[in-house]
Amino acid sequence: MGKKRNHPVWEVYDLHRTCRLNVKYWSAKLVSLRWKNFFLEYLLMATAPSSAIAGLVFWNTTYGKTVWSILICFTAFIAVAKPLLKLSDKLEKLQKVVTLYKSVEFQIEVLENDIQREDEYSTIIVNTYKNLANQVGEISKDEPIESVDQDLRKSCYKEVNEELPFTNFYEPSK
Repeated sequence: MGKKRNHPVWEVYDLHRTCRLNVKYWSAKLVSLRWKNFFLEYLLMATAPSSAIAGLVFWNTTYGKTVWSILICFTAFIAVAKPLLKLSDKLEKLQKVVTLYKSVEFQIEVLENDIQREDEYSTIIVNTYKNLANQVGEISKDEPIESVDQDLRKSCYKEVNEELPFTNFYEPSK
């Protein structure tokens, strides 16, 4: 590991790494959800009777009529299910979570600069850390309740370790 992590300042750095992990993880989930929503919206628009795709000559062939009928049937089920999925609400909630984690992460980076500049882990800095830790606790309450994608989590954790290795952090002398 290289550095001993006995100084209390490491709670700030651990919180930074936790926030970074959450930003990466929930951002990836947000992008995935946006793609799913895009696909469903595209499918609904593409199969609308007034769409340019609906007017393609291919659909007038025997094979085309069969494929088009299947697509229309499939899309009808999606059209009914889509409002029940509440993707827009989920996207909005997830965007809020990511934005809040990014905000706290930025504040932690400012705090880390203060630690280095002042070369101490002062009472003011400790209190600021506690406020930020409480904010992280509040944000985590808004995270979507779902099973954790362990592979994605591990991938994000690896990226965080590469971006924010322990050697990047400053341990003050006081």
